[in-house]
Amino acid sequence: MTTQTLERPSETATVSQNFRITHITFGKEVFSIKYQLNEAEDWSKAKPYEVNAYLCQTGLAGNVLKGAVRRVFSAEHWTDATIEINSLKLTYAGIDDKPKKGVEPRTPGELVKVAIASSFQSQFLFSAKDLALGTFDQVVDAEMAGHPGYLDKTELQALQDILDEVGRELARQLNKKTVFKPQQMKLF
Repeated sequence: MTTQTLERPSETATVSQNFRITHITFGKEVFSIKYQLNEAEDWSKAKPYEVNAYLCQTGLAGNVLKGAVRRVFSAEHWTDATIEINSLKLTYAGIDDKPKKGVEPRTPGELVKVAIASSFQSQFLFSAKDLALGTFDQVVDAEMAGHPGYLDKTELQALQDILDEVGRELARQLNKKTVFKPQQMKLF
């Protein structure tokens, strides 16, 4: 009886594919994300994936983004320790977008707005859970940064840092290739 080895053929050509993150839910141990792949001029349906929260260094950027929460809810006295950003939902410009409120549509695929879901831990109320503050939209535009309804420049940079860090970790996970080799059987 002879032994057999099963190996995947080596691929010489490298195929690269663009992806974009559409949703990030921040957890203590994992970040649940949804992403889309660019498939021939169109984006695929969002696919879920989880990445290890410890591998994504988003703490400082997340604290900067909490400034938008304080500004929207007019609560400058809240500290970074009492605010939690629960999730970010990203909206990108589409091919068929029409002008809205006098604003011309953006280039298809460009990030237009981010919906920030947040919660708050009150100092005056004993609660095992944070109090949900709800979700609010902020427009992403460098030229209008700081205007009402728009992220300011530091928050834009923080959002970019979060997307870069989570995107790098997602790419690392998706690029891992597993080659399976069965254990060789030895006959005596």
